[in-house]
Amino acid sequence: MSRPDSRPSTSQRPRCWLGECYLINFLLCVSDANAADDTYDHTFRLCQHPFLCQARAESDALLLTTPLLTELDRCLFPALLQLVQEADGHRICLGNWNTSQITQLDQVIQPTDSVQALSESLLALSKHLVNRIDVIWAARGRLPHRSLPHSRS
Repeated sequence: MSRPDSRPSTSQRPRCWLGECYLINFLLCVSDANAADDTYDHTFRLCQHPFLCQARAESDALLLTTPLLTELDRCLFPALLQLVQEADGHRICLGNWNTSQITQLDQVIQPTDSVQALSESLLALSKHLVNRIDVIWAARGRLPHRSLPHSRS
């Protein structure tokens, strides 16, 4: 999105086609008064566009049906769900956790949990979290957008 001073956001990347470059601007939370940067955090947590709100709600409901087959799953998954709702929560779904997220998850792991059990549990649970990314990203793709000419620099 363009910022109020009409400079492109640093999160935007030009798309080039037939030698011409354009900035693809999704019409997320733009009005005359404000503009929102097209960031992962905005898309996956903050944007109030009806398509994205619906996709997040559907994804949240689907996540609640995730089978929790082990005691470790039952300990880890609520913590993962909480982290998904926080700033940078998309990183949990992408498997690109920051130090704070790792520290918070470390609080639910028991000393008796083996590395193998932890790996198996996180792998099984992460498949459901990746679906969240897919659902929300598909909704983002349905958003109206406009192309603005962009000069190559």
